[in-house]
Amino acid sequence: MLQSPLLLHLFKGPHVTKSELNLLQLIKSGKEGVFYQARMTRGTCKGHSMFTCKISKEGVRPKHVDMEASIMRKLVHHKNILQLLDWNTTEEPYLLIMEHVGGGTLKTFLQSNRVRLSADPELQSLLTIASYHVALAMQHLRSKRRVPLRWYPPEYFKNSYYCFKGDVWAFGIVLWEMQTFGTLPYPNLETLHIMRDCWLDLYRLRPSFTDVVCMLESIMESDADYVDVENPQLSVKDEDEYREAECLQAASILLEDTSPM
Repeated sequence: MLQSPLLLHLFKGPHVTKSELNLLQLIKSGKEGVFYQARMTRGTCKGHSMFTCKISKEGVRPKHVDMEASIMRKLVHHKNILQLLDWNTTEEPYLLIMEHVGGGTLKTFLQSNRVRLSADPELQSLLTIASYHVALAMQHLRSKRRVPLRWYPPEYFKNSYYCFKGDVWAFGIVLWEMQTFGTLPYPNLETLHIMRDCWLDLYRLRPSFTDVVCMLESIMESDADYVDVENPQLSVKDEDEYREAECLQAASILLEDTSPM
């Protein structure tokens, strides 16, 4: 069976390996991989002396990395998308090598330019334009297992309900992050949960100090933006079938439950 030139290129032998990389600085730890600012131990990668490297986490399937690489190669030469330089899905950890982003992530850019952005109306206008493009990109977001707690709507956790209005909720959180220059949504959420566990009426249900230490270490070391949801039964319905009053009520309950004491 004939394959496309893209697929033939994807399944050629190994490309860059981790042993050839000099990892300089951690950029971000995500759901499926860790991003580093890096360079080659010798020479360059396709003429780039500095680049961004995504190293997959344990358990990520190579076909998912192949799919990501395939999509990025189709979007080559787009001025607003990182260009894929090289990849490796033949041995773990799987790698994606992309152009270096000097400004960092949107969050770090907002945090490091807080004063300048708040004083420049033109940049504020650019942020509004960026919000529009973020909204377009969020149309494809759907997750059924490990979900971003701070960005998912309350009806998902209360009733296993998700529709496109859930993306609207998440987009509102992104706008809030942009207007507060990258501040973490619900910053005391995990700590509040630990506090409530410590104050349970039934003393037998309260955690031990060992449990508390483990929970605190988990907050500091893991990607606390995500939570595991076991076999959610999603009901993705049309907008007309969804009752707005129930959504607003669920949102009100969640905000009351997660507000700092």
